Amino acid sequence: MDYFSKRYRTISYSRRFAYPNKWIGNIAQDNTIEDNARDLAELIRKLNLAPAHLVGASYGAFIALYCVSKNPDLAKSMILNEPPILPFLTRSPLKDDVKLFKRYRTHVLNPAKDAFKTGDFKQAAQIFINRVMSIENFFEQLSEQDKQYLMDNAKSLEVELESAIP
Repeated sequence: MDYFSKRYRTISYSRRFAYPNKWIGNIAQDNTIEDNARDLAELIRKLNLAPAHLVGASYGAFIALYCVSKNPDLAKSMILNEPPILPFLTRSPLKDDVKLFKRYRTHVLNPAKDAFKTGDFKQAAQIFINRVMSIENFFEQLSEQDKQYLMDNAKSLEVELESAIP
């Protein structure tokens, strides 16, 4: 933010169901990729920012990408860091892409979802971050602040994992 704000009007928003926002509504029904992309589009329009330079990481990158796919006039450029666009792998003609998706499903998604089913949000977040980063005990190596950030958003991760694979 500091770097970009020297040259651009810089706005960071916290999406629905993400810390520090209050949970209004039903997270399973009101926190889809479509809902979040619509929120971003409305924000850009209400603040009269279009066309904007959009920067997003992880699920935020997927939201920006989905938003602009439906509203191309809203973006001048996008910087997307690791958007979880896994559904595209399932449509790839390359066998390695399909294998990568299957590995993600069995190695990351299903074990994290199993932990969520038992109500163990910490375990689910640990499984997810450790396996996405492919580093044993990655979660434990994080600073206390980073761990807290992940835990503050762990409850919304369950729905995000589902909505990233429509």
